[in-house]
Amino acid sequence: MSELQKFKDDLEQQLVAAARRQNLAAAAKAARPSRMKPVLVVAFSMAVIVGGVFGASTLFGTKPVAADAVTVTELEDRVEIRVVDVVTDPDAVAAKLEDELGIPAEMLALPVPPALVGQVTSVGNTGPVEADVEVDANDLVKLVTLPVGFSGTLIIEYGRKAEPGEIYETNVTDERCSLLFGLTFPEALPQLQDLGGTLRYETVTSDGDVQTNADPNVIPAHYQLTDLIALSDASYLVTFAENPAREFVDPNCQ
Repeated sequence: MSELQKFKDDLEQQLVAAARRQNLAAAAKAARPSRMKPVLVVAFSMAVIVGGVFGASTLFGTKPVAADAVTVTELEDRVEIRVVDVVTDPDAVAAKLEDELGIPAEMLALPVPPALVGQVTSVGNTGPVEADVEVDANDLVKLVTLPVGFSGTLIIEYGRKAEPGEIYETNVTDERCSLLFGLTFPEALPQLQDLGGTLRYETVTSDGDVQTNADPNVIPAHYQLTDLIALSDASYLVTFAENPAREFVDPNCQ
């Protein structure tokens, strides 16, 4: 593959990533500042739920748990699946859901940053009825509610360790972001270059207009850093905003 083609492929993935982040930002803003950024458009012809972790349970019986990522409580009008741990054995999770709930589950492993390995990044379901989901402060699922009579297949995406250079399907704000938040572009640039990876830039105007793959040579000097996410183990997307205080600048790393 030529260097030009590699660049085009990488750029295309970043455009998809930015679009997905923008689409999710408004919904996440209503509940809490979001640090989790799913960037893969999930091509399900079904309901898609930004998600957390599934696992084992007891529902219609008291069998010993084979996977201990969740507990399940059967109520009069619903079943509640509460997240208690990360997925360490996806086959056991799928088997448990099918054996105990009678619900088939598909487990899809996607490359993610180290912090999300074992975490479920999204959940979808086939069938006429959507599962309901509650998320925690980190946008990971804490509770999934299924109505009585729920049928269909659960599609569970969870994080796996990425190969060197592999583009992450889901991103989180880099822990170093809080140290850079609010710095202008000239102030932040030396520290960004010290990250040692490829840098991509995104800008947000005071009106909320987003420019993806912004030219660093024309980013206004007064724009301030609001986000830093790893796209792979050696590439980053950096967001600079004209006015970080505006509500639509979400998520941020303050």
